[in-house]
Amino acid sequence: MDEPVVRKQGTEPTFQLGLALAGAISAGAYTAGVLDFLFQALSEWENQRGQPATPRHRVVLKVIAGASAGGITGALGAIALARGLCPREFSSDERANFYRDRYDTHQRFQCVLPALYKTWVTLPAMISADGIGGLLAIDDLKSDAKKPVLRSLLNASLLDAIKRTAIESPEQGDMEVKPPVRFIAQRLHIYLTISNMRGIPFKVEFGRNSYGMQTIGDRIHYVVTDLGTENLSEPESWVECDAEGAGIAISVKSLPRHGGDLGEWDRYGTSALASGAFPIGLAPRQLNFPWSFYLRRRYPIPIPENVWVEPNFPPTTEQQSPDFVFQSVDGGLVNNNPFDYAQYALCGGAARDPVGGKTVDRAIVMVAPFPEPPELQPEGSPSPAVIGILKNLFPSLINQARFRTADLAPAFNERDFSRYLIAPLRRIPRLAPPAPASADLPFERFPIACGVLGGFGGFLDEKFRAHDFQLGRRNCQQFLRTSFLVPSDNIIVGRPESEAMLPIIPLLGDAADPVPLPLWPQITQSDFKRLSDRADERIGAVVPYLINSETSNVRLRLALRFGWRIFMRSRVTDFVHGTMLADLVRRGQIDEWNIPPEIAQLAEQHGGKCEDVQAILAELLHPAFDFRTPQSIAKATHLPEQFVNNMLQALTRPATPRRFRTWQEAGAYTFFKGRPGFLARRRIVKWFNNWWNAPNIS
Repeated sequence: MDEPVVRKQGTEPTFQLGLALAGAISAGAYTAGVLDFLFQALSEWENQRGQPATPRHRVVLKVIAGASAGGITGALGAIALARGLCPREFSSDERANFYRDRYDTHQRFQCVLPALYKTWVTLPAMISADGIGGLLAIDDLKSDAKKPVLRSLLNASLLDAIKRTAIESPEQGDMEVKPPVRFIAQRLHIYLTISNMRGIPFKVEFGRNSYGMQTIGDRIHYVVTDLGTENLSEPESWVECDAEGAGIAISVKSLPRHGGDLGEWDRYGTSALASGAFPIGLAPRQLNFPWSFYLRRRYPIPIPENVWVEPNFPPTTEQQSPDFVFQSVDGGLVNNNPFDYAQYALCGGAARDPVGGKTVDRAIVMVAPFPEPPELQPEGSPSPAVIGILKNLFPSLINQARFRTADLAPAFNERDFSRYLIAPLRRIPRLAPPAPASADLPFERFPIACGVLGGFGGFLDEKFRAHDFQLGRRNCQQFLRTSFLVPSDNIIVGRPESEAMLPIIPLLGDAADPVPLPLWPQITQSDFKRLSDRADERIGAVVPYLINSETSNVRLRLALRFGWRIFMRSRVTDFVHGTMLADLVRRGQIDEWNIPPEIAQLAEQHGGKCEDVQAILAELLHPAFDFRTPQSIAKATHLPEQFVNNMLQALTRPATPRRFRTWQEAGAYTFFKGRPGFLARRRIVKWFNNWWNAPNIS
C-alpha cells in the first residue's frame, strides 16, 4: 500500500469539515445514503482536479461525531471507505421504480460504498433473506444455562453478524485496503456517544461542603489513521489533547481479512453497536476501557484554565480490575445529537459569535433523519393515573435527551456559516419546470419510510430502507448544490471573478447527475401476514423465557405461564398486529390500504386529502379501542372535527369498498367488518355484554 503523503495545512486552501450524525434507529439508512453520496462527490472532485474549471481548494473531513444509528454509520462508513469506493449501478428493476422527472440523465449508481449499503439496507431485517434469521428469530433464546437471561426483546445477535461483515474484507475481490484518501484527515477523529449503565461518579465541592452525583452520559474517542492524507493536526488543540489522554488510535492497515480474527477492530465494532443498542429493544453491549481514559479526558463544555474535571471513582476500583467494565446502551438516550463533540473537535470550543461567510474556513454538517418535531399532546394528556404517566415517561426522556440548550441560541442565527443541517425532505418531481416558484408541489407529509413505528419500522421491509438510502443521497446532492454555499469573497473557496454564492463541495463528473426519487415503498399484505406470524412466534418465545429467567418460585412460574397462555397471549399479539397495521396505514405503506379514487374525491369535497383519510382509518385501527368517536379522532389527528365526522358518515354507505366501510353505533364508529354480530346487537345481549365486558370507546 502506498505511504501517505504528509501535507501541511496551507499548501492548498483547505476547508475543514465535521459531521454530527444524530440517532435514528432504522432511519440510519438515510444517514448512510447521505454519507455515501458525500464521499462520491468528494471523490469525483478529486478525479477532476487539475481541469481548468475545477475549484482548487480542498475540503477535508476531520471529525465524525455520532449517536446510535449515526455512530454506527460513521464508524462503519470509515471502514467502508478504507476498502475503497466501488460504485454499483442500479438494476433495471430499480430504474423502473423511480418517479419520472424532467431530467434527461440520471445518477447511474445505487451506491459507491456497497459495504455500507449492505450494513444498512440488505442485512438489518425483522426476517432475513433466508427466511430463518433476522431480528424476529428465536435462536438467541435457546439457552442451556440454568439461569437464562433475556437481553432484549429483539434478536440482537444479527447485529454481531453485521459487524463482522462490515469490518472484514469481502470473501471475494480485493482483500487489501486502498491507498489513503485525499479528502480525509491523517487523523480522523470519531466520537461515539454511549450510555454507561454502571454510571460515572463525580464529587462537586462548594467551599467546605460537597455532594456526589453520577452520570450515565459517556463517549468513546477513536482516532483512525492511515485512511487520509491531509495533516490538520494542531498538537495543543482540544481534540488532540483529548486523544492523548482518552483516545484510541487504530490504523486501517490492520483491518482483518475475511474469516480471520477481528483483533482490535472487534472492540471498535462493538463500540459502534453499543452506541445503537436501543434500550430493551436491542441487547446492551459490554465494554471495557482503562481507568485513565476517564481521568484524563476532555469535556465539550467551557472549563477555566488549570481546572480539571475528573470522576470520583472509589479508591479500590483500580486494584480490583485494570479496566473500567460496564454495560452500555444507546448513546441517544443521553446525547442523541452530538454536535457538541463535533464543535469542540473541529473548532476547539463552543460557538459564541456567528461566523460570517467571508471568514468561515470550517463547518459542521449535522444529519438528522427525524426532523419532524414531537407533537404537543392535547389537553388532558397524559392521564394523571400511574399507568398514564409511565406510558409517557420513556418518550419524554428521549425527547429531553434530544433537547440541547447549548445549541439553541447559535441555531437561531441564520447568518452563521459554520453549521448546516441535512434532514429528510421529499417532494414528488414535476415532469416540466414550473414557471413561478409557488407552483412547486408541497413537500410530502411523511418524508422517510423508516419513520414507521417510531423508527423501528424500517426493519419491516428492505424496500423501506432502500428508499431512505436513496433519499439520503438525493437530499445530500441537493444540499451540496443549493445550501452548502459561501460568498464569492470567502477566504478558502472564494473566486474574485464570481459574484454568485459558491459551493463548498462542487458537483462534478457522475456526482452532477441528478439522483432520482424512488416511488413510495409499500409492504404487501402477504408480507405483513408473514411478519405478524413471526412476531407471534417471537412473542410466544420471549415471554415464557422472561418468566423463567425472572421467577425462581416454581408455583408462581407455572401460574404466570398458564395465565399468559390462556388470558394474555392473544391480546398482546393482537395489539402488536394492530399497532403495526395502524401505523402502516397512517403512512400509506401497505398496498391493500391505498385510498380508492372515490374516497379521495370525497375527502377533497370536504376540504381534506388522502393523507387525512389514512389518519382517520389508522385511528379506527388503533388496537386499544373498540369504537372511536369523531371527537377523539379529531383530537388525535389534529383534523377538524366536522371533516372527521363527515368522512366517517360517508364511509358508512353500502357502496363503500368493504375494507374501508365503517359502522356507526350510538355516535361511535368502528369498521363494518368488526361490527357486533346479529345476536350481539339484540338489546338484552347488548345489555349483558356491556355489563360483563364493556367495549372500550374513545
